[in-house]
Amino acid sequence: MKFGLPTYTFDVLDSTNAYAAQLLDTQQDVAEGTVIDTRHQTNGQGQKDRIWYSNPGQNITLSLILKPAWLPIRRQFWLNVMTSMAIVRTVKHYAEDTEVKVKWPNDVYIKDNKVSGILIRLGLQGSTIQYAIVGIGLNVLQQQWPHCPSQPVSLSMCADQMLSIDEVKGVLLQHLHALYDEIRSDPERLVQTYIDLLYKKGIETDFMYDNRSFRGAIRSIDASGRLLVDTQDGLRTFEVGEISFDNSISE
Repeated sequence: MKFGLPTYTFDVLDSTNAYAAQLLDTQQDVAEGTVIDTRHQTNGQGQKDRIWYSNPGQNITLSLILKPAWLPIRRQFWLNVMTSMAIVRTVKHYAEDTEVKVKWPNDVYIKDNKVSGILIRLGLQGSTIQYAIVGIGLNVLQQQWPHCPSQPVSLSMCADQMLSIDEVKGVLLQHLHALYDEIRSDPERLVQTYIDLLYKKGIETDFMYDNRSFRGAIRSIDASGRLLVDTQDGLRTFEVGEISFDNSISE
């Protein structure tokens, strides 16, 4: 098995994740490692149905199909860990001295600006993960985001060399494959590295929970991938989607 064999490549596609789901619904023998790739994604989605803004031909927008039947459902967050760390390593490959962080649960930041987003969809059969669709958006060449309220960043803005979309994509898939093997055989080390790179870890920060703002400091994640935050009321645990950074105050 090699990630990217086969690769379905499109000039324009509404959503690589949606196409991957359709492929899995209509074909019985979709190979693990299959990639859906497009130069222009017109309806890319992020967490909570946020729109992923990407200029045609300037960024990586792809979905990777995995079949991690070996992975217990309670450890599904390991897929986020694996994917985040593959993106971190890809960024570091081209910009070694750049400060790269993982913003729980599924973004990668260069300093205080988003460079990549992840959206993972699972297909379950009983208590088994039948498939995982790993959607990745990685800003590579784009320089401006006029329709984006926050200002992202691209790899080309901090890299010390000329970049090729295809080359960066190849490096990303290599790291994804290597870390997919690693998260299966030795997950503890990779999870700890993810924890060490958490954005705002140990820093007093404003968060939103249940439409209310509170202050706290990220400590870690637990075995299920939930976020652990130290607050004035003690250590609190949050599921994915329950908590966000309070952008009206800080970030």
